[in-house]
Amino acid sequence: GSTNLDAWAVAGIEVDGAGAVDRIDRALGRGAITPERRADLILALTVTGTARPDLRPAIAPILHRESMLGAERAGAIAPTLYEWKDWTLTDHYRALLADAQLDPSTRYMLTVMVDAALNLIAPLDEG
Repeated sequence: GSTNLDAWAVAGIEVDGAGAVDRIDRALGRGAITPERRADLILALTVTGTARPDLRPAIAPILHRESMLGAERAGAIAPTLYEWKDWTLTDHYRALLADAQLDPSTRYMLTVMVDAALNLIAPLDEG
């Protein structure tokens, strides 16, 4: 069953702020974590960073690092970075797009990010 780790992590960040973000960062960095728990912790970071822009400077580097660990993870994190207008990983996304085996949903999200970063499309929230 579900442990609601994402909800607990969000609550922890709300209570302890950057301290909780640091503990999540260390947990993700250890690597001995199930893909489901990793996804829950990443979700908690994206939700909290969207609600609390003051924590983005601590959260964004973690999301950047996680995005470097695979195309699927990058595609899952990209919508949050898009919303934050964080174009740091544009070159990485362009490299991932060269993979012909990339799944369509990941390809779409990474293409949106690259195009937005290059100002080739109007950001979705301004259309």
